[in-house]
Amino acid sequence: MVNLPIAYYTTLLRPQLWGFFLFDFERGFSWCWCCKVFGVFVGFAWLLRRVCAHPPIVVLGVLWIFFSNYVQWWFSSPVMLPEMLASWAICTGCLLEFFKQSQRWRLTLAFVLFVICGTNFILCLYPPYQIPLLWLMVAIGLGSWLECRQIHDLWFGKRGLLATAAAILLVCIVLLPFWIDARTTLDMVAHTQYPGGRRSGGGALSLFKLWSGCLAFFQTAKTLPTVYNNICEGSNFYPLWPFAVFVAVLARLRRNSSVSPLVIALGIFAICLSIYCVIPLPKVFLRTTLLDIVTERRALLGLGIANILLCCVFLDRFQSSVLRTSTKLISGVTWFAVLTFVVWITYHHDPAIFPDLRQVILAIIGTGAVVTLFAFERKRPWALMLIVALLIITNLRVNPVMKGLGPLLHSEAFEKMENLRASDPSAKWIVYRQFLISELVLASGAPVLSGNKVLPDFDFLHRLDPSAGGGHIYNRYGYVYCDLPGDLGQPSAHLMNDALYILYLPPDLPLLQEVGVRYLVFPDSSHESELYGFTQVYGNERAGIFIYKRL
Repeated sequence: MVNLPIAYYTTLLRPQLWGFFLFDFERGFSWCWCCKVFGVFVGFAWLLRRVCAHPPIVVLGVLWIFFSNYVQWWFSSPVMLPEMLASWAICTGCLLEFFKQSQRWRLTLAFVLFVICGTNFILCLYPPYQIPLLWLMVAIGLGSWLECRQIHDLWFGKRGLLATAAAILLVCIVLLPFWIDARTTLDMVAHTQYPGGRRSGGGALSLFKLWSGCLAFFQTAKTLPTVYNNICEGSNFYPLWPFAVFVAVLARLRRNSSVSPLVIALGIFAICLSIYCVIPLPKVFLRTTLLDIVTERRALLGLGIANILLCCVFLDRFQSSVLRTSTKLISGVTWFAVLTFVVWITYHHDPAIFPDLRQVILAIIGTGAVVTLFAFERKRPWALMLIVALLIITNLRVNPVMKGLGPLLHSEAFEKMENLRASDPSAKWIVYRQFLISELVLASGAPVLSGNKVLPDFDFLHRLDPSAGGGHIYNRYGYVYCDLPGDLGQPSAHLMNDALYILYLPPDLPLLQEVGVRYLVFPDSSHESELYGFTQVYGNERAGIFIYKRL
C-alpha cells in the first residue's frame, strides 16, 4: 500500500524494488533511486519516439518532464510518482506499437513490457494520479489513429485491439492473487473519511492556481505564493500548451493548414481537464469518468504531462512557416500581456501573495522570452531549450545526490533507537511535537503510534474512544501528530486537514501502559518526565531528539 519492498510475488514485476533483494540495503536504495531517475528518461524517450520523428525534440521533451517543478518536488513521494510516470509512458508507447508495428519480435517485446509496466503502474495505487493519465493514454491512442488515417499510414486496428485486450486481461490475471490478499485492507481504505469518502465536484482551483506554472522559473520554498501551504502543493508544470493550440488554430484559419489530429486530441484533453479544475461539473459526468475521485490539485499531473507532449508533437509537426511575422509578434505580445495582467490583478487583490517580487518579475521575463521564441518556427527548439535551462537552474538542487546512507543509518540517534528496539522489541513508541522523527523510529523497526498511517490503529483508537465520537477525525489515511493536552489526563483529537490530525495524549494515560507504550520521544528535555513515570535515557540537543523510557 505504500510501495515498500516486500517478499511477495508482485515484487518480481516491480524492477525498482529488485535491488533490495539483490544487494545490500544501501545499494538497494541506490538501485531504487536510479530507477526513478533513469525510468523517467527511458520511459518518456520510448513514448516520445513513437509520436515524434525528431530525436532533439525527444531529448528536450524528456528533460522538460524530468526537471519540471511538479516532478522534482514529488520525486520521492510514497506513491512513487517517477516510477508511475515511467510505467505509464512505457505502457502508452507499447499501446501504439500494438497498432503500428509489423515486426513480430517487437510486438512480443511490447506485449511483455505492457504487462510488466501495467502491473507496476496499477500497484502504485493512487487513483487521483492514475485516472487522468489513463484518459490521457486514450487521447493519445485516438489522436494517433486519426493521424494515421489522415496521412494514410499503416494502422493495424483489429490486431491492436486484440493485443491491447489480451495484455490488459493478463495484467488482471496477474493481479488477481494480490486483490484476494489485499481486498480486506482495500475495503477498509474505501470506508475511511479520507481518501475513501472524499469526492470532488470540480472547480476547486482558481485560474491563478491553474496557471501558476507560468511563475515556476526560479521558484523556491521561500518565494512560494502564500496561497499554498508548502512547496509540494504549490508546484506545477510550465504551461505552454494554450499558446501552441492558439498558434495551431490561427494557422488553420489564416492559411487553411491542416492540424495534426494528435495535437487536437491532446488539446481537447487539456481543455477538458482544465475546465474540471476551475468549474464545477455535473455529478453524473464525474462519476462516469471517475473524476469524482480525482482532486483538482492531483489532476495537474495529467494536465502537465499532456502539456509537454502536446508542445513536443506541435513542434515536430509544424516545421514550416504558417504565419506572417506581424501575426507572430502580435501573438507573442498578446500572450505575454495576458499573463502579466493576471499576475498584476492577483497582486493588486492581495499584495502579500508574492513573498519575493524579484522572482515573479524574473519568471515573467523568462516566460516572455519563451513565448516570443515559440512564435517563430525556426526559433521553437530554442524555446524548449530555454524552458529546460530555466527549469534545471530552478530545480537542480531539489533532490541532492548523496553517497551512501551513513548520515542516517550510522547517526548516533538512529543507532540508539535500534539498540533500544533490540533490547525491547515489543515496546511501542510515541513521538511528540515532531513530524519526521516518527518515520526514523519506524525505520529502526520499532512500532510507533504517531506518524504517517495508511490505516488508523483501530484497536488502540477504539479503546481510546469507546463511543467512536471522534471517528470522523481519525478514520483516515493521514499523519498523526501527537502533543500534550492542555488538561492533563484528558485525551482528545483535532483535525487540521484531510491528511493531518493532532492526537492529544497524556503520557501517564493508563491505556498507553496497557497497550505497551514504553518509550516517548520529545524535541527537547522535559523536566516533567518523571511526573509521567518516565526517565530520560538519551538526549541529543543538536538533533532535537530526547528519548524517555517508562520507569
